[in-house]
Amino acid sequence: MDAISLFTAGFTNVVSSMGTALTKNQAKMLKRYVDKVYISYDGDFAGQKASIRGLEILKDEGLDVKVVSLPEGKDPDEVIKESGKDAYQKLLDDAMPLIDFKLDIVRRTFDIKTVDGKRKYIQNAIRVIKESPSPSEQEDLLKTVRDLTGITLDSLKRELYS
Repeated sequence: MDAISLFTAGFTNVVSSMGTALTKNQAKMLKRYVDKVYISYDGDFAGQKASIRGLEILKDEGLDVKVVSLPEGKDPDEVIKESGKDAYQKLLDDAMPLIDFKLDIVRRTFDIKTVDGKRKYIQNAIRVIKESPSPSEQEDLLKTVRDLTGITLDSLKRELYS
């Protein structure tokens, strides 16, 4: 129903996958038609976490992947029906790049209020940040980690480059 509701609301370039299982062939097919893909999975954390593999397949095919953050427990159909086209458009406008989404998943996985949780968060966040080939993007992402943890930017950079 998600794709049908979006199309009916005026979002005409819409496709739907079965669950979160995207294949390399599907990514290649999408690449023939578009350069940017907005992924709009249901708003539950477990589903978002499981979707990362499919998102990586899209990225590996050279697509610019943006992730639409839906309200917790909502799917695109519900957002359209309850809040309308403009509300969904706002979610599209606020979609985050894949690497930011992955960093957000890491943040929500660990309790950074505990010493152990903070250390695990930093360790996993650094792994995500290393995926970026851009030093300026890496520094920007490190600042996000710094702001959440209070660890100095210098310490985080040493961790990143070690």
